[in-house]
Amino acid sequence: MSRYPCHVEAALRVRVRRGHQGIWEAIRAVPRGQYWSIRQIWQDTGVPDQSTVREYVRRLCAAAYVDCQPGATPDRGRIYVLLRDAGPEAPRLRRDGSEVPPTGQEAMWRTLRMIGRDGVTADDLAVMASTDVRGIHRTTAACYLGHLCRAGYLRVVEEGRPGHRPGTGAPTRYALRSGMNTGPAAPMIARVSHAVWDPNRGEFMGEAEADVSPARAGGHG
Repeated sequence: MSRYPCHVEAALRVRVRRGHQGIWEAIRAVPRGQYWSIRQIWQDTGVPDQSTVREYVRRLCAAAYVDCQPGATPDRGRIYVLLRDAGPEAPRLRRDGSEVPPTGQEAMWRTLRMIGRDGVTADDLAVMASTDVRGIHRTTAACYLGHLCRAGYLRVVEEGRPGHRPGTGAPTRYALRSGMNTGPAAPMIARVSHAVWDPNRGEFMGEAEADVSPARAGGHG
């Protein structure tokens, strides 16, 4: 799945139905154990270039998600079958088949989809979504939670309260709203407008926020 800026991602999805995610969904839609061809998946996804499907399937083969077999006749070409179903989210793979680590937003969204009604604080999310490869700072988690809450994805489970002494007070706790687990792809925050682009729905959520910092606005503070 591509990781372009939000405005580019939105434009691309008008022409290509969900990229690698769309290809993966078409593969999973084939009955388990049944063979399929590159051409079949290409026709099912509507991807303009058949080579896009071929390249992703090659990566899936290298990662042992898919097996390749010669065609029944010399003119039929190769056929493929799904060996390992990783679930609804398309595997993120390099050309050699190695896994691509999730971005910070992807890791945080995955965590939010797994937690229950009790929700998480920014500190919780930073710890739970961090890995040995990529750590997530509390400030980053707080920013992502805030944007998703304003866009309507999250509800406040418990309002934060300031502390009068170090170690007192409590942070705000958030949880996904009912019906807002929109899919496996992480909602992305645009750098300038701070609008939230949802790749699962193919639309922007909430309202864009103007950046009125002095540096952007031309003021001197």
